[in-house]
Amino acid sequence: MHFSRVLIIGTIAISTSSFACPTCTILMLKGTKKSGVVASARTVDFNVPIDPKIDEVPRGMTWKSRGDSIDSRTGINWTNQYGFIGLSASRELSTYLDGLNEKGLSAALLWLEETKYMERKGSNDLAALDLVAYLLGKCATAEEAKEEVKRHNIYATHLNGYAIPLHLVVMDAAGESFVAEWINGQLNIFDKATTKGYTEVLTNSPTYDKQLANLNQYSHLNCYHRGNTYSLDSMPGNSSSMSRFVRAAKLKECSEQLGGAGDFLVNTEDEAMERLSVVIGRFDKPAGEVVLEDDPLQEGITLSYTRISLIKIHGKNDEKGKATSKLYFRTPDNPSLRVIDLSKINFAPSGNNKSKIKSFYVDSPLYKKAQEAIPVAN
Repeated sequence: MHFSRVLIIGTIAISTSSFACPTCTILMLKGTKKSGVVASARTVDFNVPIDPKIDEVPRGMTWKSRGDSIDSRTGINWTNQYGFIGLSASRELSTYLDGLNEKGLSAALLWLEETKYMERKGSNDLAALDLVAYLLGKCATAEEAKEEVKRHNIYATHLNGYAIPLHLVVMDAAGESFVAEWINGQLNIFDKATTKGYTEVLTNSPTYDKQLANLNQYSHLNCYHRGNTYSLDSMPGNSSSMSRFVRAAKLKECSEQLGGAGDFLVNTEDEAMERLSVVIGRFDKPAGEVVLEDDPLQEGITLSYTRISLIKIHGKNDEKGKATSKLYFRTPDNPSLRVIDLSKINFAPSGNNKSKIKSFYVDSPLYKKAQEAIPVAN
C-alpha cells in the first residue's frame, strides 16, 4: 500500500491524533571507552497498517526534497555522499523514519504532537520528512548533522491539510547525539554540551525539556537490589510517553553502568546486542495493549502496536575504509533478529551515474526462517 494511502486511512475526516505513532521509543547504549562499542535500538509503532521496507541507498543518488504536499517536490536538491540503509513505512515510497549510514551515523524521526515547523524561505528549504535521507546521505557525525539542521528551514509536508508532527534524534559511531524539535516555528536542539540531564533517549510528547524535568523526579531510582527493596522499585511501567522515557533512561543507565567500571559494562558488539534485545523488548507493544478511544467519524477501534523493532551497531570504518555497521530488525510475525551487514554492501554508485535503490522487504514469506535480510530481486 502506498504510504500516502496509508496515511489517508488515518487522517481523512478524523482528528489529527487518530493517525499517529505515539508510542515509539529509542535509546543508545555505549560500551567501555576501550571497546568503542556504540549501539541503539528503537520500536516503530503505528495505529494504521503499514507495509515497511528497508532500502539500500548507494552513494551518488540525487534527491529533491518534498514540498508542502507529500506528492510534490519543491525543496532543495542534493546528492548522497554516503550510502545508507533506510526504513520506510511503505514499499512504494522512500519516506524514511529511521536509518544508518556507512559511517555509523543514524537518524530517526518520532511523533511529537507539539511540533510546529519553520516557514519556507525559498532557499535551504528541507521537508521534515526528508531529514533522514538528507542527513544520512550528507553527514558522517552528529556534529555535522547538527550544523546541517541549523542551516536549513525545516518545514511541514501536508497530507489533506495536516502537517505531520515529528522530532529528530541523531546518533553517531563515537557515541555523540542530539535531539531536534521545532516548537512555534523555532528550532530547539538538545545535547550533552548544552542540556542539563541530557540522556540518549527519545519517546514522544511532551517536549524534550519537559521529559527531562519529569525524569528528574525519578533520580532516586537505582540499579541495586537491597534487602526488600528491588532495583528500580516504583519505576513507571505503563505505555505513556513519559513513563517510557523514564524507563528507557533508567534501563540504559543500568545496562551501561551497573558495577561501575567492572564486568557489567559492555565490551563487545555481542554484549550490546544481548542487552539491547532485552531492553527494547520492554517497549514492544502487542496489538491490544494500546487501544485508542473510538472516534465517532471512523469505524472500529484504533490499535497502536509495535510493527517493527530495530537494533543498530554504529560501527566505525575499518582500516580499509569498509563500513562495519549492522542493522538488525524483527517483526511480530518473526521475532528472530535478522541482520543487514553494511560491510557486505557495495555502496559505490552504479555505472553511468545511474544509482539504484535496492530493497529488503520486511514482511515476506522468505523471512520466516531467515537470519539475514534477503534483498528483493529488481
